[in-house]
Amino acid sequence: MFETLYPEHAIERCTVSLSFDAPVPAKAREKALSALRSDLQGAGFGEGKSMGFRFGNISGQLKVELDDAPVKFELPSGGIEIVIFPDALIYTTQKYVRWRPFFGQFRESLSGYMKTVTEILSMRALRLEYVDRFIWTGSWDDIDYGSLLRADSNLIAPLFTQAKKQWHSHAGLFEFPRSAERRLMQVNVDATDALSQSGSQPSIGILTLIQDEFIGANNSENRFKEFEGCMDAVEELHVSSKDLFSRVIVADMAARINLNSRGS
Repeated sequence: MFETLYPEHAIERCTVSLSFDAPVPAKAREKALSALRSDLQGAGFGEGKSMGFRFGNISGQLKVELDDAPVKFELPSGGIEIVIFPDALIYTTQKYVRWRPFFGQFRESLSGYMKTVTEILSMRALRLEYVDRFIWTGSWDDIDYGSLLRADSNLIAPLFTQAKKQWHSHAGLFEFPRSAERRLMQVNVDATDALSQSGSQPSIGILTLIQDEFIGANNSENRFKEFEGCMDAVEELHVSSKDLFSRVIVADMAARINLNSRGS
């Protein structure tokens, strides 16, 4: 049978990414970073420089940051990492419990930075992604994908039901929920070995990603251009993400991880 990564849920990682419509000017960025340091003060975060390159949030292309390397804030435990780029930020936790405390800490940590930046710039895109991991207690010879993955899902390559060992599936599509917005929905499924105390075991990792991007010409239509609208939009992404995940896993597993419970 499949076991979840943790007793309460299967979430290995949760990440929120926010992109602005232009790089933050140097003086405004220092002011915003000062606000961020103040908000993080006393929480135990360490600060350092990240590597000077990254993949673009929207394009996916590699970007080299020569003049202004990203600033990284990280808890010593490795539970939360915040990376500030000139035109974006990424907030990641590997110690997810439930949505309410995660979102509350995300909002509290970044409110000063976000409010400072959105005085002069607008948000352009918001992304929420989860990685859930399920461990098979048997071997590759007796693995039962049907006890985890929906055979009728159009978000998984249909040949997975015939797979014998490691495999990968990638599916993505665009929707247009509003006239000035484009939504990317993506599901990656990886069947691979995972290390455990008892050695290597078969596992299924599922990445679900939803990104909303403002594509309108008139910024007055941009519902997440300011802080509060941005936070409301992130909450909406969470609801949509749960719906996306329910289209991938079977109902019994969704019930086991309390997928549809309030606050999850």
